[in-house]
Amino acid sequence: MRHWIVVVVLWVAIAFPLPPAQALPCRSIDRHQVCIEQIKRSAKNYWEYWVVVRVDGVKQPPEVYNCRDRTHTSKNGHPQSFETQDIGAVICRLFQRNSTISAANGSHSF
Repeated sequence: MRHWIVVVVLWVAIAFPLPPAQALPCRSIDRHQVCIEQIKRSAKNYWEYWVVVRVDGVKQPPEVYNCRDRTHTSKNGHPQSFETQDIGAVICRLFQRNSTISAANGSHSF
């Protein structure tokens, strides 16, 4: 009996695969819909993140967010500070050093 249950579960898993993983949820900031498309933490500086966001459906160029100094640097190379309700603050809150493991496991709160 257990053998048939395993066979049925495997058949269902093959017949109906799970959808691909979705990007992190979106957030409304200053009347704009901001979605994190891609995020990568620096191996050298754990407080820095390379982030690609989509604002109102338009993909933005990658920026570096520095959670230690609370700045973000775009292609022009000039760091700018970010506000408490900015996407940088959201990124830093999601991936704080102490909660990196829980955030990676999907228990982040946006």
